[in-house]
Amino acid sequence: MQLNYTLGHVVNTLTMVETPLKDVEIRVTAEESHAPLEKDTNQGENHKLMDAEEMVAEVKFQPVTAKIRTTIRHLHTTAGFAARWRGLRYGILYTFLVGLISQIVMVAVPIPPIASVLAAIPLIPLHCAWTHATIAMPSKKSMYARMDRSTIRKLAVPAVMRVLMIDLSMLSIVFVAQGWRLVPSEHTHTVYGFLAGNSIFTVIFAVLVWLYVVLPAQTAFTRLEASLLSDDDETIVPFDRTLGGQLEPAVLSTQTGYQTMRAALRSFTGESRSRIAKLAVKQVLIYTVFVLLFVHVLLLELMVLPGNATKVMHDQAKAHFPN
Repeated sequence: MQLNYTLGHVVNTLTMVETPLKDVEIRVTAEESHAPLEKDTNQGENHKLMDAEEMVAEVKFQPVTAKIRTTIRHLHTTAGFAARWRGLRYGILYTFLVGLISQIVMVAVPIPPIASVLAAIPLIPLHCAWTHATIAMPSKKSMYARMDRSTIRKLAVPAVMRVLMIDLSMLSIVFVAQGWRLVPSEHTHTVYGFLAGNSIFTVIFAVLVWLYVVLPAQTAFTRLEASLLSDDDETIVPFDRTLGGQLEPAVLSTQTGYQTMRAALRSFTGESRSRIAKLAVKQVLIYTVFVLLFVHVLLLELMVLPGNATKVMHDQAKAHFPN
């Protein structure tokens, strides 16, 4: 749970929120460098001297969240060792409540997307407070102080758009994965029949849906939540609350929920997609390594148990499945 929360929520949320600083050029003249240049009588040397009188240095700023290691180090430096569990109590409460409400709603409205929407709307203040507790600089604010009921009005439409985009995307992946069952037998040899029953195509389709639908929706909504952070709080990573000028300041904003969600989606650039996608690949690799390590340790324990438990399990499986 610790690994999943730190990488899956804390690091992921900071990566979604961070606004990378722009590269700058620093021009230094010979006078500013306090290193006077001596002129030569040779015309060619003078020409080289004129070129050298102004030096241009380009300073590149790498995002804090470009690497998992730098993100964790930044968290420890800024907020201490416990920062890797920032907002954990918010997350536990939100996960419990959204599961409870979803199950209750599903009894009356057994349609998953609608149930998800009805469960998400009343919990908008809690989810927004969870995001703020994750991205804000350390403070002594209580959970109650972070929860603002006005966020329901501001984020209701974006929350509905986010839930529908994610849920419908998941249903489309399930439909494609199970599509081979819907293909009539006379069409199984056609291109559609091949694609519908091809697991590789399903994986490719799922990755594309995640990259171009789920990820933008999740990132846009998280950035909208971050833009509502109170003025007396600062973010732990650089963040532009206007989303690059796409979003009006909260005090003067006349934008509707739909317009703010569109603005947040436009702020999701190719650089953001690339950075978050790389983080997701790293997370999958880390999880895979830990699962393989756990399996090997478990097998080793079974082998050293009295009676060679692995051999017993193998014989029992062979008896149940002789072929």
